[in-house]
Amino acid sequence: MTDIRIGAVAEKPTTLPATLTREQYKVLGLSSLGGALEFYEFVVFVYLTPYIGNVFFPPDSPPWLAQLQALAIFSIGYLIRPLGGIFLANLGDLLGRRKIFSLTLVLMAAPTAAIGLLPGYAQVGVLAPICLLVCRVLQGLALGGEIPGAMVFVSEHVAERSAGRSIGLLGAAFSIGSLCAAQATALVSQMDKASALAYGWRLPFILGGVFGLGAAYLRRYVHETPVFEQMKQHRALSKGMPIRLLLGNFPVEASLCIVACCVSAAVVPSVYLYPTTYLQVVQGFSPTVAHGAAAWATIAGIVGCLISGFLIDHLGPTRAVWTMTLPAVPLIYWLYFTVEPDPESVALRFALVGFLFTFHIILWIPVIFSLPPQTRYTGVAFGYNVAAAGIGGLTPVLLAAASHYDKLAVAHFPAFFCCLAMLVTPILWRYRKA
Repeated sequence: MTDIRIGAVAEKPTTLPATLTREQYKVLGLSSLGGALEFYEFVVFVYLTPYIGNVFFPPDSPPWLAQLQALAIFSIGYLIRPLGGIFLANLGDLLGRRKIFSLTLVLMAAPTAAIGLLPGYAQVGVLAPICLLVCRVLQGLALGGEIPGAMVFVSEHVAERSAGRSIGLLGAAFSIGSLCAAQATALVSQMDKASALAYGWRLPFILGGVFGLGAAYLRRYVHETPVFEQMKQHRALSKGMPIRLLLGNFPVEASLCIVACCVSAAVVPSVYLYPTTYLQVVQGFSPTVAHGAAAWATIAGIVGCLISGFLIDHLGPTRAVWTMTLPAVPLIYWLYFTVEPDPESVALRFALVGFLFTFHIILWIPVIFSLPPQTRYTGVAFGYNVAAAGIGGLTPVLLAAASHYDKLAVAHFPAFFCCLAMLVTPILWRYRKA
C-alpha cells in the first residue's frame, strides 16, 4: 500500500497572500457558478414536474402517475451521484483539479439545456422519457463532483486564514441559485396554461444550460491550484487509486467526514425545503405564505453563509459552530411550537432560522483540511455524496412520516443534527492535515 504522509509538499504554499486578491476573487466567482447551477436545476426540475410529466409521458396517464414517473427519473439522477462523484474526484486527485472542475460543469450544463430542447411523447413516443432519463443520468454523474470540486478548488487557492470567508461566499452563491430558480418558475406559472405547456417550461432549462456552458468556458481562464502544482512538482501525487488509499490509510477521517457531511445533507432539506410542505399540509397555511416564508429563509441564509465564513476565519471551526448552533436549537423549537397563521410572524421566524442554520457551511472547513491533498478531492466527494444519497434523499420522507405522529418531529430532526455538529467538529478538526 502506498504510504501517504503529510510533509512539506502536502502543505499549502506559504506564498499565498493573507487577503483575497483579484485573481482569487475570480476563482471564487467562477467556482460558485457551478454550485449555483446545481441548486438552480434542482429547484427548477422539482417545481416544473407537472409540466414535465405532461410532456414526456403518455397523454392518457393520470396526472398523479405522470408526475410520479417524472420524479422517479429525477431521483435516479440523484441516486447516481455517488458513482459519478467518486469517479470524477479520483481523476481530480490524479490528473488535476482544474481539468475535472471544468468537465463537471459541461457535463451538468449541456444536459440541462438539452432537457429544454427534447421532443415530447407526442413527437417520439417512448423515446421521450428515455432521452429525459439519459439527461438526468449525465447530470447526476456531474453533480456528484461539482460542489466537492468547488470546495477543494477554492480552499487550495487561498490562504487558510481566508478559507472560511471563501467557503461562505460559495454557500451564499448556492442559495442565490435557488432564488433564481424560484423566480424563473414563478414567471412560468404566470403564463397561460397552453403557453406554459407548449414552451414556457422549457425556457428555465435552456437559460440555465446556456448560463452553465458560458461559465464552463470562462473556467478555462483559472489556474490549477497551488497545492496540486506543488504536489506535481515534488512528485507527491497518489501512486494508486485515491479512493483505495483514502479508505486504507485514512478510514477514521473518511468516516468522520461522512458524519459531518450528513449534517449538511440533513439541514438543507429539513430547514429550507420541507417546511414549505409542512406549513401547508400540517399547519394549514396558504401556499403563498409557505413559499414566502421559505424565500425569506433562503435570503437570510445568504447573509448567514457570509457571517459563518467570517466566524470561521476569526474563531476557528469549533467555536464558530458552537456560536451558531447554541441559539439555533431553541430557536427551531420556538418556530414550530408557537407557530401561528400570521404571514409576517412566520416570515420573520423562518428568516431567523434560515440565518442560524447556515452553520452547516462551517463543517466544510474541517472536512477539507482533515484530508491529505493527495486524496482530498476524493474524500470530500465520498463524504458529500454518501451523505446526500442517504440522509439527503430520505429526509423529506422521514419528516413527512414522523410529522404524522409528532408535529414537533420537524424540529427534533434539525435539532439533533445541530448537536451532532457540535460533537463532530472538534473531533474532526484534531485530524487537520494542512
